[in-house]
Amino acid sequence: MKLFRDWKQLRSFKKDAVAGKEAARSGDIEALREILESESHKIVARRDPEMLQIMLDSYLRDASPEGHLDVVRLLLEVNANPNGYESRAKASSLTLAAFRGKDEVVLELMKHGGDCNLQSEDGFTPLMMAAYKCSVSTVEKLLEHGGNPNQKNNAGMRAIDLAEMEMNFDTTELLKKHTAPVSLFEKLARGE
Repeated sequence: MKLFRDWKQLRSFKKDAVAGKEAARSGDIEALREILESESHKIVARRDPEMLQIMLDSYLRDASPEGHLDVVRLLLEVNANPNGYESRAKASSLTLAAFRGKDEVVLELMKHGGDCNLQSEDGFTPLMMAAYKCSVSTVEKLLEHGGNPNQKNNAGMRAIDLAEMEMNFDTTELLKKHTAPVSLFEKLARGE
């Protein structure tokens, strides 16, 4: 079954998809509402719900790191997945928002099921990204909601290691209170 009956519908859909990403990225909630209610989106919703989900998740990943809370809320209302992965780095909306220190968005995403321990392709969690970027308040919120400070990325680094590497002293001090000490064996294996 073809998704669109002719090239005009397909062209309209492509135009709406690009405009949707731009509206999400710029925080233009009214433009995004219009796009979500457009005929091309309705066609996709009826004929290919999986494609619609991919689009909604993509819009959410565009809005989240920019801190557009109202757009994030709208997208979550229409069932965008806060744990949906971005195709290149395989990072969730929550990871992207944590990386940019967008606390309100981080809280909203977690309220809607965003997993604060979900790892990207490189093994980075939202907590690791917040610690790396020295966002103390975001680190606090992620810890309060079950962020695991002992989780390691693919390089064997924890959030505290990333904070120390970047000389984020306030974040390092906060994480020391929540992170298990490294064993002597681990220190030797790391060359310390």
